[in-house]
Amino acid sequence: MHDDSKLEKLIVFAIANYDLALPIDQVLRVINYPLDTSKSLEKIGLIQCGRHTIRAVNLSQQLQLETPDAQPLPFLMLVRGIDQELCGIPVSAPPDVIEISIEALQPLEWTSTTSPLLKVVSHTAVVKQTDETLSILLLDLYQVLADSTQKLLGASIA
Repeated sequence: MHDDSKLEKLIVFAIANYDLALPIDQVLRVINYPLDTSKSLEKIGLIQCGRHTIRAVNLSQQLQLETPDAQPLPFLMLVRGIDQELCGIPVSAPPDVIEISIEALQPLEWTSTTSPLLKVVSHTAVVKQTDETLSILLLDLYQVLADSTQKLLGASIA
């Protein structure tokens, strides 16, 4: 039997061959990427989602990760931003939900790094599944969104 109080539920998704994760309580919903969104809005980091315009956080671009050419991003993970605004993280496949023991999460405390990815990772975990072993990088959502905002402001000032 598992002690539920010592398990963490994570949403795991792949970006550029990395298995990234967010705590389940930070992801509001996963939807199909809106097909009717304006291409000009996408270029400036916004997505038209019904009657709402939300900020898009393209992790592969923001974290400078190499992705296969023109990889489609047909899904959108909806999260709450720093000021509770709605944000979307495009992903190429539906994310998975996994449970992991809190003890398996190893904190990362980097003082300085040149990797944009490591700047937004708070913990790592190795999870053995029946057919593979995953090296999961748990993102600090607020750091991801703060970095995204800084890049957005830097681009608009330049």
